[in-house]
Amino acid sequence: MSFDVKLFSEKLRRSRENLQLTIEETAAEIGMSANDYSNLENGQVTPTGDIILILSDFFKIDYQYFISNQ
Repeated sequence: MSFDVKLFSEKLRRSRENLQLTIEETAAEIGMSANDYSNLENGQVTPTGDIILILSDFFKIDYQYFISNQ
């Protein structure tokens, strides 16, 4: 099973939108630039394991949600 960056980015966008946050607000809260966060959300970069754990903690979602291909 390979990591689906497109699916990850869709889940990330939905998670942010569910909290009604902007890209800038989310990026500031997790300590990254808005440009770097936007690249994650647009599927332009593959997240590291550390980033996935940071995002999971911030969104209060099990990390497996972000890495599963479902």
